[in-house]
Amino acid sequence: MILVAAGCLGYRVNKKVGQSSAHWIWVIGIAWLTYGAFEESSYWATTSAPSRMQYVMDNFFGRTAACSASECLEEFLFTTPCAISIVYSIAAAVGLKSHKPSSVDKSDCLSGNS
Repeated sequence: MILVAAGCLGYRVNKKVGQSSAHWIWVIGIAWLTYGAFEESSYWATTSAPSRMQYVMDNFFGRTAACSASECLEEFLFTTPCAISIVYSIAAAVGLKSHKPSSVDKSDCLSGNS
């Protein structure tokens, strides 16, 4: 549900505003997920997971039963914002393609001609 809301918001805002930087929001989401995965991987040695990568995958993308004692909090804190930022960025790019510039010519506003 939240991904649908993010997609609708990204599309509608960028169809109206036409902000080209909005479709780069995914970079922040990926950076946040990478930070979370790096931090979480430091706890791997205290678990029974066969590898550091498996431990991170279970806690960030795995089934609820595969999570460690964290109750899958990493999915909520890191994976969900990353997914939201990706969906928002894709929808923003689509909304930007259907953006219609306003009928006021910007050169007239700058020169003082109305």
